[in-house]
Amino acid sequence: MAKDSASPSAGHNQSPLAGSEFALSRSPERSEGTAKGQSFEEAFAQLERTVQALDAGGLTLEQATDLFGEGMRLAKVCHDMLDATELKVRQLQVNFGQQIRLIDGGGNGPC
Repeated sequence: MAKDSASPSAGHNQSPLAGSEFALSRSPERSEGTAKGQSFEEAFAQLERTVQALDAGGLTLEQATDLFGEGMRLAKVCHDMLDATELKVRQLQVNFGQQIRLIDGGGNGPC
């Protein structure tokens, strides 16, 4: 029975993307690192590659499902980064508005 485990059908579950960045990105360690260590541009580029791999087809249902899950995770990472950036921009706008009012005299003077 040891020969069965070494048969080509036993390796059938191996992703055609094995050894690629896709396979590496699906490991738990890499997934956590993406959320914490990658820039938006890197996460978005990885998301684009994931979508391209799904569009190309030729994957088993399990492989496609795994890639879809990775794509959804990357989409959330990108979305969260954009939300955080939007909040920073809004805070900067508020701070800038407060500084301008101080420079202009606070708007308390007569018109």
